[in-house]
Amino acid sequence: MATRAATRSGLGEWAFRGVQVLRAVGLAGLAGFVAGLVAGGIGSRVAMRVVSLTAGHERYGEMTDAEAVVGQITAGGTAFLALFSAFIGMAIGLVYLFNNHWLPQAGARRGLLFGGLLLVTYGTLVIEGDNFDFAEFGSPALNLLMFVALFPLYGLVVVPAFAWLDRHVAVVPPRGLRVMGWVVLALFGLLTLCLGLFLLVAFALGEVGPASLMSLYLVVVAPLLALWLAQRMPEKRAWLLLAFPLTFGSLFLLREVYAIYAA
Repeated sequence: MATRAATRSGLGEWAFRGVQVLRAVGLAGLAGFVAGLVAGGIGSRVAMRVVSLTAGHERYGEMTDAEAVVGQITAGGTAFLALFSAFIGMAIGLVYLFNNHWLPQAGARRGLLFGGLLLVTYGTLVIEGDNFDFAEFGSPALNLLMFVALFPLYGLVVVPAFAWLDRHVAVVPPRGLRVMGWVVLALFGLLTLCLGLFLLVAFALGEVGPASLMSLYLVVVAPLLALWLAQRMPEKRAWLLLAFPLTFGSLFLLREVYAIYAA
């Protein structure tokens, strides 16, 4: 009914479509914010704490590759890490929005596959072969395992968060005071779009690397390719879309892991 009412005129149809886009982006940004806070904020802080404990008290006070002090945890540093991870998570929420149509429908499998996709896409930004922290402090295998696990953790949080929000947020703006929640969601969507566009441009104008190339692929090339494939061979769509980032990204990620152990 809402769709029919909104499409009585050309303006109404375009307005309805715009509202739906803003709603979807807002849901993805909000779900990504929560997932980034959990995985990147809380998860990475826990991983850092484990690294300092396994490194031993004798290493406390030494500087890490990121110029942090081993064993030192501050409220300001934790708050910054949490907020930074949450806002980055918003932008990654757009990656999920653009690629969720060809992921498995089952919740856990969907989250794990998306987390794996994020790992091979952005893993080299976290797991760097020239970062001596992985080999110097504690166990390299444990350190790698903890930071690798942050990516599937993000996927396992963002998928149910997006699904829950999608079920509970009205398709069209409600009337009365309840519209305020929709206004907040719309503002969140605009912020997510701006943040995602900023990071995409930064990737495009910055140093070309695996993460920047695959970001462009996942948010620009893959959605356009999906539209083209949907009318020709939809049964092969998922494999064709995911084959490139999974293969290309895995090779670069393995190179970084090898460099850590070879150091």
